[in-house]
Amino acid sequence: MVLITLFAGLLYWLGGGFILGRPFGYRLGLEVASWSSLATLPGFLLHNLLAYLQGLTVREVHVGFGALLQGSDPPSKLTTGLMVFLDGMGPLAVWSVVVGILGLATLSGAPRKSSAWVMAILYVGLQALAAVLAGVFSHGA
Repeated sequence: MVLITLFAGLLYWLGGGFILGRPFGYRLGLEVASWSSLATLPGFLLHNLLAYLQGLTVREVHVGFGALLQGSDPPSKLTTGLMVFLDGMGPLAVWSVVVGILGLATLSGAPRKSSAWVMAILYVGLQALAAVLAGVFSHGA
């Protein structure tokens, strides 16, 4: 979890300092990433509670839009990739990004619209990369 927070801080630093061209250091990016990660706590608790109550593993439970896909046993590589992407686009995951966008706009002084565009593009790109990697390295057919 620490490495994910450090990487998220790097993304906010990239978005605020380099892409938006604002005086925005890595420390501020790390602060935004840390505070926005608190918004993922309800999703984490719900995910683990559902896994415990249903007697499933954590990989079989989806609290995002990945729950809309019918999972075969074992899921195919395409289904696994789509589930990862759609879980990343769920309301509980996007809430963290919105908090991060507001933090980036506030601490960097950049307009909210520009901050939103930059971070949304970075987030969707990162989710697409995660979905491709999950699909490639899954054990499905």
